[in-house]
Amino acid sequence: MLKFESNNEYFEKQILSLIKQKNYFFYNADNTKFFSSINFNISQDNLKITYDNLHFIHKLPIRADLFFHSIYNLVNNFSIAFHEMEYFPFKQSIKTKVSELYLRDTHNLIICNLLLAEANKGINKQNLYKIIWPNDKVMQMNKLDTHLTNIKNLIWQECSVILNISSDKNFLKIN
Repeated sequence: MLKFESNNEYFEKQILSLIKQKNYFFYNADNTKFFSSINFNISQDNLKITYDNLHFIHKLPIRADLFFHSIYNLVNNFSIAFHEMEYFPFKQSIKTKVSELYLRDTHNLIICNLLLAEANKGINKQNLYKIIWPNDKVMQMNKLDTHLTNIKNLIWQECSVILNISSDKNFLKIN
């Protein structure tokens, strides 16, 4: 999840609209919880895409595939260390000293949202369910519970790390 900022409000709205249409993983609809931000600076005939201390400069106009490829190249190595693991949300993987685990989309969304959740409060189970399965007409919480169990088991089997996910008053968090 990335926050997108630009010196050009019109361009920012168009980019967010395109990202939303394409349903890219790094887009967060409420734009309030994010790992980092990307800045788009538009000059007369150039677009500068900046992330941390890295940047790409492209001539305008730019093809959409090149634009998104640049974003992926910038954020691809972003990671979060937790427990004895390193989580790469944009690569959808978890690395330890001895192994690397590639996550399914659903598992990646779960871990990503658990890590973005407020540390002491966590994320509401119903909200997490809606993020993962927005088109479900009927909420089946056992489906979420099954995926949580599967993630914990998978991480234990592949990485030999115990992932503790606690639930308190309908809020989930990683301990």
